[in-house]
Amino acid sequence: MKARFETQVPAVTVYPEDGNNVCIQIALDEQPFSETDAEGNVFEGFEYTFHEFHIDRDEIDLDDVNEFPEDYLDYPFPIPTLEERVAALEAVQLENMEG
Repeated sequence: MKARFETQVPAVTVYPEDGNNVCIQIALDEQPFSETDAEGNVFEGFEYTFHEFHIDRDEIDLDDVNEFPEDYLDYPFPIPTLEERVAALEAVQLENMEG
């Protein structure tokens, strides 16, 4: 998703929420923009590839998020299907049989 801000924002922002929960915002691929509307008003700012999610602080490595924010643009990660899990197990078994 793309998001626009009037000012520059950091790649990762963590906001505390209720209890042990946090809101994590990821903003990557900064691109300045300038637009003029039909009335001649100029709007300037920065556009980002943006993702936001809420999670219990103990369920995520915040240091890893800060170091590799691009890995978290689709977090929470999709749960693999049963077929994908079986295929992964078969691949490991075949690798062990060959080695």
